[in-house]
Amino acid sequence: MRVKWVWAVLVLTIVNLGITACDLGAKALLFSNLALDLGATGVVTLSAAGVPQLNSIQIGPNGAVTFDPSIIEVVSVAGANGFVVFASEIDNTLGEITLAAGSTSGPVPTGAVLEFTVKAVGPSGSSTPINITSIDFLLKVGGEPVGAYKVTPGKINVN
Repeated sequence: MRVKWVWAVLVLTIVNLGITACDLGAKALLFSNLALDLGATGVVTLSAAGVPQLNSIQIGPNGAVTFDPSIIEVVSVAGANGFVVFASEIDNTLGEITLAAGSTSGPVPTGAVLEFTVKAVGPSGSSTPINITSIDFLLKVGGEPVGAYKVTPGKINVN
C-alpha cells in the first residue's frame, strides 16, 4: 500500500510540473512535493522549466526560500545538474533560506538546479508550503536577466 501511495505522489508531482510548465508556455521555477514520516529526511528540488541559458540564481538578502519551521527543518542545500551553491544560510527558527548558486558546467535550461534536504519535525498530518518570497536575481550566461518567470511552490506533508 505504501509503495502505491509513493508512486501516486510521484506521478501527480510529475504531471503537476508538466501542466504548470505548459500553462506558462514560458519560464518557470518549480518546487517538488514531498511526503515524509515524522523524523524522516528527504529531498525537495527546485527545477527550471523552459528557462533558456539559466546560469545563476540569488535568493537573498531581499528574498528568501520560506517554510514552516514547526513542520520541517532544512538540513542542507546543494546544487544539482552542474549548479553549485556558493553560499547559503539556513534559519530553522524563522523558516528562511538565502543562497547564491550558479552553474559551473554551462547553462541549465530544464531540470533540477537546487536540492533541499529536509527533516519532518511537525505532527503527523501537518504540512507546509515551500516557496520563494522573491528572487534577487536570475541570470543567463553572460549576466543577462532571465526576464519574466513564474515560481510554483511545493508542499511537504508529514505522514
